[in-house]
Amino acid sequence: MRERQLKLLVLAGVVIAILFGLSGCGEKKSSRDLKNPDETFSEAESFDSTEKDCEGATEVTLAVISTSYLLDQAIEDFNGSQTECHVTVIKFEDALEKDHEAARMRLQAYLTANKDVDLILADDLDLGGLTEKGWIEDLTPYLEKSSAVSKEDYAPQILDAGKYEDIQAYLPREYSLHFWVVSREQYGKACWTMEEFLSYCREGEYKAGTRWGRMEQVLANDLDYFLDEEKGECYFDSPEFGELLFWLRELPEQSNEQGYSDSDYREAIANGEIAFLGKRITSLRDIQFIEETFDGKANYVGYPGRDGKPVVRLEPGGSNLCMLARAANKKGAWRFLEWYATYRETQNAFLYSFPANDQLMQKLVEEELAQESENIDAETGNTTYRGRYPTQKEINVFYELLAHARKTPDVNQVLYPIVCQEIMAYFNGQKSLEEVTEIIQRRCTIYLQENL
Repeated sequence: MRERQLKLLVLAGVVIAILFGLSGCGEKKSSRDLKNPDETFSEAESFDSTEKDCEGATEVTLAVISTSYLLDQAIEDFNGSQTECHVTVIKFEDALEKDHEAARMRLQAYLTANKDVDLILADDLDLGGLTEKGWIEDLTPYLEKSSAVSKEDYAPQILDAGKYEDIQAYLPREYSLHFWVVSREQYGKACWTMEEFLSYCREGEYKAGTRWGRMEQVLANDLDYFLDEEKGECYFDSPEFGELLFWLRELPEQSNEQGYSDSDYREAIANGEIAFLGKRITSLRDIQFIEETFDGKANYVGYPGRDGKPVVRLEPGGSNLCMLARAANKKGAWRFLEWYATYRETQNAFLYSFPANDQLMQKLVEEELAQESENIDAETGNTTYRGRYPTQKEINVFYELLAHARKTPDVNQVLYPIVCQEIMAYFNGQKSLEEVTEIIQRRCTIYLQENL
């Protein structure tokens, strides 16, 4: 019965949204037009976060496209442990249809036409657009007043990963770190600038990797190296960017790393055949794999940076929840969020991700150190190998990486395509390097100045 009622509510929401779109209500017609889902919220009115807070309500409504097994388990455990608060989930993905885009449109339509939703998943919709329009509640005041969880339970860079438009849109549930590693015998400095990175590759004649694979690694993770959106400035006419494109053009189209085993990597690194490895770690046990690959001589230089520090990228993961600014039951929604922040579903949780909350991370470290140093099965990427529990030294390496971690930049959906589009003319020999960098600099400068 409950499921049938929810389906009727969803259908009603879609109908209402379509009727609004056909009614010709002034200039805001496009915000109801489901044929253009990306603009569903583009002209939506901003909401006052203090508009209403029904403290007497006990029902918390979470609207999602779909849920993960772990989120389902968390909700079940929360509902089983609470007497004054209950989370109800409305799912918009049809189990048979499996059309994610259609489900996203239905979710947008429902949120547009209804005001009974308290929580949403951060990845389901355009979180940046919703935050800009005032749809997302800032969780900072809740953190400051909570006795169960606080800002001190999170490293600042972890909280930054959940911020949009300078508000705390969500509390990250878990995360991974990714960076570049080289051998200390080949490169001894603790970090590098773009110029030093390119000089290192040029002098060693390193061409490991593909052109587009390396371009994505460098520009997707380091696009902010060449621009400052706050100042409206970009540096695509710099010698460093020109040298980067020259190096990328020399890389092969096909990967020369395919089929490498662990021993092949170790041998290639020892022989100087591989310039560096891009690594993503999701477990404390990943550190030992890196150390063994580099024969104990790993240098965690990170991505190129300008400030003299290694650039390690932090990628949030898991089911991250946002509270809507117009939520009917903010008190209940926060009760679930602060409970969820320290929730650990099983003893084996977070074996393949790092818990964002420091209370959980400390427990995980204590458990790992308390284990006997017997062999265990460990995984990294698609490789399973015989490993062991991490040592204090390897845990220290992790915390050093975390200290240098920064939020993975949101790749600008205008500037990045401009760069990718224009450099093709250089790679194909249709235009010179100078012509291409000049065009990229001019186009990106115009965009930045217009959107400053």
